[in-house]
Amino acid sequence: SPNNSSIRQFFSDTDKACEYVSKHRKVSNIYFGIASRKDNTSGEKSNCNELGALFIDIDCGSKGHKKASIFSTKEAALQFINRIGFPRPSIIVDSGNGYHLYWLLETAVRLDDKKQVEFLEKSMKNLSAIYGGDSTIDVSRIFRVPETLNFKSEDPEICTIIEADYNKRYSLMELSNHPLTQIELSRIKSDKGKHNYYGLLFGDTTDFETNDRSEIDQSLITFLVKEGYSDEEIKLIFINYSTTGKFSEHND
Repeated sequence: SPNNSSIRQFFSDTDKACEYVSKHRKVSNIYFGIASRKDNTSGEKSNCNELGALFIDIDCGSKGHKKASIFSTKEAALQFINRIGFPRPSIIVDSGNGYHLYWLLETAVRLDDKKQVEFLEKSMKNLSAIYGGDSTIDVSRIFRVPETLNFKSEDPEICTIIEADYNKRYSLMELSNHPLTQIELSRIKSDKGKHNYYGLLFGDTTDFETNDRSEIDQSLITFLVKEGYSDEEIKLIFINYSTTGKFSEHND
């Protein structure tokens, strides 16, 4: 609830879960475990059973967030989601202060294999880096329930599904083997060097001491070469990300 008290419930009946949400949706923050649980003993990772979708969380602006977001507005984030050359999410949810993206899987993945869990979380880490998302990639993660209120800000925001195609399903290999996933942009995101090259991918040039777009882009290219990225991977990055904007104007 808004006063920080919490209640955890487990449901094996969908209708009863919906009744519970309907009763509390206007007075409390309500979240659901994306992975099913084995039983009602805990919500911890060790009790997770199956995962039916890969997911990421994208923060926008500063309202309701502890740190600065890649995207200054939800409009900017949605524009990026619409232009990125990655398979379209099955479900896009406006969480109130950002977006939750879900890629439904053709077959739910069992979570009783530690290596499988590690593979899933690595895949979602790379997915999150592709989309400018945050670090909410563990399989035990809970996300806000659509059609409930987000009380993180002074004026509660409604959490809504803005796009959903429940027939749009992917194999795990299709998503984890995509060229953008293989680039592992999380390596750029985790770099703590002189310049914020990850922010530059999304058009943030404030970290550079020059306004010369060619010089800034060349700095990024030099960094990527030093990090071992191939010519094909570097071009793929420039095709999908705005950087200074110069490449999109002269993409020959």
